[in-house]
Amino acid sequence: MYEGDVKDPERFETATAIGDVFDVIVTQAETVPEEGTLRDAVDAVLRSSTTRKAYVVDGDGKLKGVIGIETLMRLVAYRAGERPAGVISFFRFVRDMQSEGVRGFMDRSKPVTRETKIVDLVRMVVDEHLNDFPVVDPDGRLTGEVNTQHLLQVTRSLFDPRT
Repeated sequence: MYEGDVKDPERFETATAIGDVFDVIVTQAETVPEEGTLRDAVDAVLRSSTTRKAYVVDGDGKLKGVIGIETLMRLVAYRAGERPAGVISFFRFVRDMQSEGVRGFMDRSKPVTRETKIVDLVRMVVDEHLNDFPVVDPDGRLTGEVNTQHLLQVTRSLFDPRT
């Protein structure tokens, strides 16, 4: 969906920003300290029924990275012996066994702010295949998470019958 595709601007305002619907769309982000372990990341993801990520933060709460459920499941597959044999898999396995810390497994994240427009989030979901977004303050501190389930909630009026 792109801004030009919105048929009825009375139902969905394309200028709506995250901050305008903050209480509806932003949930508490599950976090793990950058000194945390992979088990800490697993526990963080399991604490919430809607998140698919554990956000890695420093001592000041600044976002450093993210560990997604896909990464965690890949590690489960290695540890369960379900990854294909080969040199690369072997080296990954050795690396995994040497480091239980989250730093070696976190990915870069695509943070958004209260000022980010909802239509821009939708565009990132479609174009970049992203599903969860960390919300940060101007200093880069994590303040919450927007996931696609809540994004769909605030855009559902686009599916109302047209009169």
